[in-house]
Amino acid sequence: MTGPQRRYRRETLIALAEQIEITVPEMSPASLFRQAIDHYNRRNPDGRPATLDSDPQFLTRLSVNYLRHRCSEYDSIRTFLRRHATREDHEFVGAVVKGRVLRQIATRYPMLRQEARAQALREDAVVNGAPRARGARPTTAGRTRR
Repeated sequence: MTGPQRRYRRETLIALAEQIEITVPEMSPASLFRQAIDHYNRRNPDGRPATLDSDPQFLTRLSVNYLRHRCSEYDSIRTFLRRHATREDHEFVGAVVKGRVLRQIATRYPMLRQEARAQALREDAVVNGAPRARGARPTTAGRTRR
């Protein structure tokens, strides 16, 4: 693929990522936290379970992740767009979608704004050259989750 072709494909995918409707459902904070905790505990049956008494930052991260992965079309849209991107543009195109979903979450849930912004900044760092740690997640070291 030539430089102009690659650039055209990238610009087309970015335009599409910016036009796709992104929705995040509205629910009460209590309902959101309960659903995020249930989702986390189902996905991590051997780990220490999350509860409403867990560290507030941990619950906020769980809630943003739950909204992004389970309550929006984030994964399917991102997968579709990345499938059509070149290897060089794979992360960039995915980051556009992730950023839009995180902005929607921050708008709909002001109490999650700081975590949504932190996740967006981590993604931006990866797209702009910081290595992605495979399988690594932010830790709660030094903080009690319960």
